[in-house]
Amino acid sequence: MESEVFQRAQEVGEANRKLRELDRLKTHFFANISHELRTPLTLILGPVGKHLAAPALDAGLRRDLEMVQRNARILLKQVSNLLDVAKLEAGRFEMDYVRTDLAPLVKLLAANFETVASDRSIRFDIDADVPMVMDIDHEKVQRIVLNLLSNAFKFTPAGGTVRVSLEKTDDRAILLVDDTGPGIPAQAREAIFERFYQLDREHTGQKGGTGLGLAIVREFVNLCRGKARATTNPLGGARFIIELPLQAPAGVVVRDGEALVDGGGDPPLLVDAVSQPPPPTNLYP
Repeated sequence: MESEVFQRAQEVGEANRKLRELDRLKTHFFANISHELRTPLTLILGPVGKHLAAPALDAGLRRDLEMVQRNARILLKQVSNLLDVAKLEAGRFEMDYVRTDLAPLVKLLAANFETVASDRSIRFDIDADVPMVMDIDHEKVQRIVLNLLSNAFKFTPAGGTVRVSLEKTDDRAILLVDDTGPGIPAQAREAIFERFYQLDREHTGQKGGTGLGLAIVREFVNLCRGKARATTNPLGGARFIIELPLQAPAGVVVRDGEALVDGGGDPPLLVDAVSQPPPPTNLYP
């Protein structure tokens, strides 16, 4: 009897080892293929952007090039997500703290979505007027805010509302992102932060993406020693609540000065990904 238990334990251990190895190989494959895709996409976007900058460009050709640019950016965003997952798996992300005011940073990032909001008649409220000087990793916080706003606009129908706001406790900043999309069922409010998880299309009315945007949000929030959770809001849709500590850990180097938003990177990629209006959806009861 004992020998059978020992043998079964060995079999389970070996199965777990093989699963870990398969997961490592999968992550390595995603990283390699993402690198292979990123270079040609960047080479496509460079000349396209150069031609679009020409003032005398034919209107029909401009529309075609804008379509190429928009779709290449969307694909580059997905590739970047895969690379981020690979780096997270390998533990290659390090924290780079800077002391800055989170409120104007959130406003600058939110401004990237104002055109989308106008085009789709979405009311976009930004409540970030209270100064909130804190220690943050600029790149990671930027990605957190952009991914959450991208998600909110993706699932909010035309004529709906998206709201981003900041609150402050004694030792934490709280970022709230609300929308009037279909909401998130109670049983899925933890699962949506898992890699590759997607809600049933029957309920969201959306074509599936990679299922990585919210997973990266949770991973980056964890790296910042914060908390991320989803619930409902008074508007009837989803609410994402992000809590971040105001101060970096003791002994960590914190650079002084204002961190600037990189206007040439992620914001247009994420905005392009939500520029097309989603089909009508029904709210969860």
